Amino acid sequence: MRDRPPPLQEPCMLCRILIACVVVITCCVPCVRAQPVQEPNVPLAGHSHHGAAFNEGPRQSAYLVEGCGDVHFEITSAHARAQRFFDQGIGQLHGFWYFEAERSFRQVAASDPDCAMAYWGMAMANFYNEPRAYGFIREGFKHRDKASERERRWLDALVKYFGASKERKDVKKLERGDRRNDKWKAKARQFVQDLEDLVDAYPDDVEPKAFLVNQLWLNQRHHGIPISSKSANSALLDQIFAANPKHPAHHYRIHLWDTRRTAKRAVKSAANSGPSSPGIAHQWHMGGHIWAQLHRHGAAAWSQEASARVDHAHMMRDRVLPDEIHNYAHNNEWLTRSLRNIGAVHDATALAKNMVELPRHPKWNTPDKRSSSRYGRQRLIETLEQYEQWEEILRLEKTMYLEEGTSAEHRADRRATLGMARFHLDDVKGLERELTAIGTIVDGEKKARTKAGDEAEEKAIAAQRSDDAVSDAMRDAMKPFTRRLRTIGRHRQMLEGFLALSREEWKKGLADLDKGRLFKPHLARLHLDSDKKKALKIAKDAAKRKTGVAYENANLAYIQYTCGETEDAKKTFEKLREYSSRFDLDMPVFKRLAPLAKELGHDADWRVASVVPGDVGDRPDHDALGPFRWSPMPVLSSFTLPDGNGKSVGLDRWKGKPVLIVFFLGFDCLHCVEQLQALSPVAKKFQEAGVGIVTVGSCTPAQIKKSVADAPFPFPILADPALTTFKQWRVHDDFEKQALHGTFLVDGQGLVRWQDISYEPFMEVDWLLAECQRLLALPTGQPLADGAGRKGGPRPVKSSNGEGNKERR
Repeated sequence: MRDRPPPLQEPCMLCRILIACVVVITCCVPCVRAQPVQEPNVPLAGHSHHGAAFNEGPRQSAYLVEGCGDVHFEITSAHARAQRFFDQGIGQLHGFWYFEAERSFRQVAASDPDCAMAYWGMAMANFYNEPRAYGFIREGFKHRDKASERERRWLDALVKYFGASKERKDVKKLERGDRRNDKWKAKARQFVQDLEDLVDAYPDDVEPKAFLVNQLWLNQRHHGIPISSKSANSALLDQIFAANPKHPAHHYRIHLWDTRRTAKRAVKSAANSGPSSPGIAHQWHMGGHIWAQLHRHGAAAWSQEASARVDHAHMMRDRVLPDEIHNYAHNNEWLTRSLRNIGAVHDATALAKNMVELPRHPKWNTPDKRSSSRYGRQRLIETLEQYEQWEEILRLEKTMYLEEGTSAEHRADRRATLGMARFHLDDVKGLERELTAIGTIVDGEKKARTKAGDEAEEKAIAAQRSDDAVSDAMRDAMKPFTRRLRTIGRHRQMLEGFLALSREEWKKGLADLDKGRLFKPHLARLHLDSDKKKALKIAKDAAKRKTGVAYENANLAYIQYTCGETEDAKKTFEKLREYSSRFDLDMPVFKRLAPLAKELGHDADWRVASVVPGDVGDRPDHDALGPFRWSPMPVLSSFTLPDGNGKSVGLDRWKGKPVLIVFFLGFDCLHCVEQLQALSPVAKKFQEAGVGIVTVGSCTPAQIKKSVADAPFPFPILADPALTTFKQWRVHDDFEKQALHGTFLVDGQGLVRWQDISYEPFMEVDWLLAECQRLLALPTGQPLADGAGRKGGPRPVKSSNGEGNKERR
C-alpha cells in the first residue's frame, strides 16, 4: 500500500479474548426521550446533506490502493491528492470495481468540493442505477463553470444522457429490459457519439478511446445495440496499448473477443489483464474468460482463484461484506466451475460451501438474488451431483447448504438432487417421496398459473381491451409459469426414470432418463449394460463439447475401456493426464480408471505435474494475493462507555458470548427510537438464542437517563457523545463528518460475523435473529488452510521450460 492513512485502532488482546457475539446498531442524533419531531428541510439522522444519491454507497474515507492501473485523467483541481484519487477511481472504473471507484471519487470531492469531475466519476460508478447517477451528475452540473472545456465535454455527455440539466423528481431505476426501448437506445447512441467527439477532439488522450470501446460493449449488453465493427474497436484498443501497454483496457479487449471462435485474438490481453491492475479482483477474473473459451481450464482456474483471493483480501482488510461488491458472487461462482473442470473437487466444494456460509443481507445476498448464497448452493449441487457424492448430498439435506428455497424451480431442483442420491444409495422409498414432492410443486405451479391468467383476464376486460389484447395479457401472465413447469418437468421425468430402473423396468427407465435433465456422462454409464454402442456415443458427444474438462474425459476413457476400445481408451487417458495435476483421485470417476492406469504401467497416483505455458503472463504467488476463502475479522476495538446512570459498561461484560451491538443516533432520531422499540419485543428471543444486546447512542448519560426514565429498554444503552467508538467501528461518514446507523454481530471469539452500516437503522429484527442463529451455527475461527481437505494434494507445477516450481494453486 502507498499513502494509506494510519489504520484504526488494532483489536486489543483483551478484546480478542473477551468479546462476545455483539450486534451494534448506530444512530447519530442527540438523545431526548420525548416523541421525536423531524425538522422540515433537515435531512434525517444518518442521511447525507448533499441529497439522496449520497446516502448509499461507501461513506468511509478512501486511501490510495496499490495496483489499480496505470492511468491518468487530468482534472482541474489545486489539490494534488485529488488528482491521485481521481486517477485511482478511473482505474477502478475500468476494472468494474464500482463500489471502490465511487469511494475514490468521493475522496476527490472531499478534497475539492468544486471539482465537477468528482461527481462525474460518482455517476459513472453508478451508470445503471439511474436515480443515483442522476443525483451525482446533477451535482457535477452545478460546478460546471469550474471545469475546463475538455472536462465540460465529459460532463455534458453524461448530463445529456441522464437529463440532468434541470431538477427532476421522476428519475427511477430501470429494469434491464426497459433500457432496450427506443428512448433509451437513442440516449445510448447519443452518448457514444459524444464519446466519439471526445476521441476526435483529443486524439492523444487514451481515456476517451477506452471509455468508448467499453460503452459500445455496454450498449450491446444493456440496450441491445450491436457493435457495428469489432475490428474498429480493436483498432482503438491497439492505439491505447501502443501508448500504454499496461492500460487496464485489456479488460475491454477480452469482452470484445470472448467467444470460442475469436478468443485467440485476446490471449495477450488475458495474460496482461490481471498484471495491469493487480489490486482489482475483476481484472484477474477476466483472463479466465479467454482461457476457458480456449479450453485451457487450468489457466482459467488460476486466474479465477487470483480474483477470489484479491477480493477476499480487500473485503477482510476494509471490512466490506462480500456481496456489497456487485460482481463478487459472479467471480467466485465461476471459480467453482473452473475448479470442477480441472478435477479439484474438494476445493470447488469448499468454496461453494463458503459462498453459502457468507453473511446474508436483504439488500445484497439472499437465496433468491443472483448472489453468493444462491450461486453457492447451485454450484455445490452441481459439483456434488457431477462427482457422485451421494452420501454427502444426503448428509447436507437438512443444512443451510441444501435449504429448501422459495422458488418452485429451486425446490424442484433440490428434490431432484436428493432423489438422484437416493436412487444411487438404493433408497427406493425415499426416491418415491422426492418424486411425490415434485408432483406437489407441479400442482402448485399449475394452480398459480391458472390464477395469474384469470386475474390478467379480469384486469384486461375491466380496462375494456379487445379480445386479442385480453388473450395476449393472459398468455403473458401465464408464460413464466409455463417456462418453470417445463424445467420442473425435466426434473420429474429424470426421477421417474430412476424409479423405473429401481423396478428393473430398463427400457422405460432409460427412455425417461434420455429425455430428463440427467448429466450426460452419468447417462452414458447407465446405458453400458444394455447398449454399449449408445453408451459410447453419449460419452463421446459429451467429451467432444468439453475439451480439457476432467469429468467428461475421464468418463470417456472408462467407457472406451469397458467397451473394449482399449487403444482409444489409452489415448484418451494419456491426454487426460496432461491436465491431471489437481485431480482428486478419491473421486469415483478417477477411481474407475485405476485398472487402465495399472495396465499402462502407471503408479496408483498417476497424475503428472502441470506445465505453465509461457503465454500466461506474470503470475504472483497466490498466497501473496490473499486468502482462498473469506472469513470474519476481529473487532477493531473494545470499548467501555457510561450508561444513563454514569456506570461504566465494557464490552468484556459479554465475555465469551455472542452479542448484538446497535449504534443509534439518539432519542431525537425518530427512526432510531423505532428501531429500539422494534428490538425490545424480541430481546428475549435473542437472549434465548444466546445472543446479548447492547446499544450505543450518540447521546450523553443525562439524555439517556431522561429518555428511559418512564419506559426502560431490556438492554443496556451506552453513551458516546464524542463519537469515539462510532469512529473506531467505522459507523461514521468520514466525508460529511457525521455518525451513521450500524449493526454488528460479534461472536464469542471477538469475530464480526455480520454488519450493517447505513444511513438508515436496520429494522428487520426477526430476519436478523434468524441470520444470527445461522451464522453462529457455523464453526468459529479462521478457515482451513488452503488446500485442506485434499486427498494427497496436487502434483507440483512446472514452468514452461520444464523446471520444477512451487505449486501454484
